Amino acid sequence: GRDAGKRVLFLTAEAFVQQFLTSLQARETLAFKELVRNVDVLICDDLQGLRSQGASIEEFYHSIDDLLAHGKRVVLAADTPPSSMEHLPDRLRSRLAAGGGVEIRAGDYELRLAIVRAMAARRSREKPTFAVGDNVLRMVAARIKKDARILGGALTRLETCSDDGKVPITFGAMSEPALFLSFAVL
Repeated sequence: GRDAGKRVLFLTAEAFVQQFLTSLQARETLAFKELVRNVDVLICDDLQGLRSQGASIEEFYHSIDDLLAHGKRVVLAADTPPSSMEHLPDRLRSRLAAGGGVEIRAGDYELRLAIVRAMAARRSREKPTFAVGDNVLRMVAARIKKDARILGGALTRLETCSDDGKVPITFGAMSEPALFLSFAVL
């Protein structure tokens, strides 16, 4: 599409802090800055986990400023709005709040089903023995109405219960070699 060839960096806030601290210890902060600031899109997840103070918070703030000043995109995700992240310095919270926030909810059944189907398809590509019947995915999407992480957690539990994907997960006749689910599994 139109964004082909764009450089995108995805990392969690914790990974940002850890990589920055590692570069600081190795005296390679310039390389770290180049890695973060020479992208077209920075996506940082779990921002509520950005708990370190001092140099790593300063670097995070300046990296965001630099990217935005150069017309780059910054996407930050958190479980809470910036105003609730009292552990962050005021100017960072203010900067985050100024960017505009959008609350993303779990969505309706169809959206949850699309999400859980996509997750199951990805796991099947990664582990070809992992198979989940669509009827099970429908049940998961109908029963779990919270966020996508809980949907992903349900798939992980199903995978574990299915001998790490060796036994197909489905509803069916007792004669079929499949894992039969109770609603308590989810």
